[in-house]
Amino acid sequence: MCALPFAGVSCHTQLFTAMSEANAYIHLQAVALGLGTVVVGAFDDAEVKRVLCLTEDDQPLCLMPVGRSRS
Repeated sequence: MCALPFAGVSCHTQLFTAMSEANAYIHLQAVALGLGTVVVGAFDDAEVKRVLCLTEDDQPLCLMPVGRSRS
């Protein structure tokens, strides 16, 4: 997920609430498809921006790799 720069606590709170909801739906859909996923919040921002061709204004907040689960 990416977000434009935000101002104020209210917007910040709304952003993370929406992100949490989106993450939950991605996780549920992955499980429904027999796949697994995990939320990754620790990464090199600059490298993620480079690999995903994001602009300087974009801010990666988390990554959710989806794939076959080992279990």
